[in-house]
Parts: sequence; structure tokens; C-alpha cells
Amino acid sequence: MKIIDLSGEYTEKMWYYGEPYTPYSVKDLACVDKNGYIAREYTLTAHTGTHIENSAHWSENAQGISETPIEKFAGNARLLYLPFSESKEITVKRLKAAGADGLEKDEICIIRTNWDSFWNKKEYVSESPYITVPAAEYLVSKGIKLVGMDSPMIGDPNDGISSVGADLVLPDYKFSEAGIPIILGLVNLSSLPEKFFFTAFPLKLHNGEGSPCRATAITF
Repeated sequence: MKIIDLSGEYTEKMWYYGEPYTPYSVKDLACVDKNGYIAREYTLTAHTGTHIENSAHWSENAQGISETPIEKFAGNARLLYLPFSESKEITVKRLKAAGADGLEKDEICIIRTNWDSFWNKKEYVSESPYITVPAAEYLVSKGIKLVGMDSPMIGDPNDGISSVGADLVLPDYKFSEAGIPIILGLVNLSSLPEKFFFTAFPLKLHNGEGSPCRATAITF
């Protein structure tokens, strides 16, 4: 058995989405010389680094992260390779060419674009690869229980958070409506085979709209 780490490291000055989100920071609360032990305060949002986004991110009436069945966050997974060098737009046509027709009900879909190579670079968020709305609808139709990718956003970064509220339809909404959690900011997907066992468990946050997670792939 081999366990492969798919989470990015949390460090000060790491990437974040900008306002209204806050950057990750660390504050010393106690040190060995003064207190005999070490304690630190970590400041981060539920959407910092490699994290889970669930339906409560988009609806006040949705199920919170602590109420989401834990089985959602582990299972058999299939890797789809759609390199951003070919296109940053992930369409139904590209998904099918990458083997998405083979996705089975309750399988986990992990999308590798190689965008993790831009982790902590200035364009990591603003120019990231994304899934189109029809592509999201197609993945939902396959009956998957979880989707993840090595991009910090599932939708087009040009739509922007500030655009929400008009007539905009985001791919996030399609997954949210279907009760499919999203894992964003995965790394190291180049180390994965086509099929593996995936885990990414969230913190048990009451009414949480998301959570940092430690994502792994297990191969046998």
C-alpha cells in the first residue's frame, strides 16, 4: 500500500482569494523558554489552501459540513487528465476525450490540469483552469459523489465573486444542487494512476460552508 499526499502546504504569504477572505497567518501564543511548551494561533478561512467546498457555501438552507455524511469524502476515484497547456476551459468534449464516460455512480472524479505548478504564484487564482456549466452538468449526470481538481476555482475566474447575484450561473451551483462536495487546490496529481482510493476529510465545523482538508490517494 502507498499513500500519496495531495494537499498543499500552509505557509504565511501563501495564495488566497483576496477580500472578503483573509490571508493565512500564524501567531505565537506560548514558547518553551517562557511557558514550557509551544502554542500557536492559526488564522485561516474554510477556503484556505487545499479545501472542501460544500453546498452550504452557496445556500443558507443547505446541509453544513458537519452534517454531510462522512462517506462522501472517501471512495474509489478516477483521474482525468486535461492539461491547461491545451486549454484552461474544461468542456464536455474534453472530459469525454479524457475518459469521463467511464465514470461510475458514486465514484470520485479527480481532474488533473497541472495547475498546481502555479501554487503561490500571482496568477494561481486569477488565471486558473475551470469547468464550464455544461461540463458540470455532465459530471453530475454521471452520478459522482465528489469532484476535485488542482485549481483553486471550479468556475471561470473571470466571472468573479462580485458577479454573483445577477443572472450568473456557476458550475459550483450545479454540484451544490446535486449535493456533490468540491475539493479545490489539490497538488501532486501527476503521481497518480488512473484509479485509486481517495480521502479528504473536513474538520467537523458546525454549519460549516467548507473546510481545509488533508487529501490523500491510496494505491495498492
